[in-house]
Amino acid sequence: MGDNSVVAEHVRKIRYKISKVTDREFIQTVWGVGYRWIG
Repeated sequence: MGDNSVVAEHVRKIRYKISKVTDREFIQTVWGVGYRWIG
């Protein structure tokens, strides 16, 4: 499934950028569903 890989790669890059400015995790992986934003 190429589409899932594209989304996962974008989430990885966003997590990396967020990690540069804070230690908090804002994106949670929900296995079998997708991702959840925690704010």
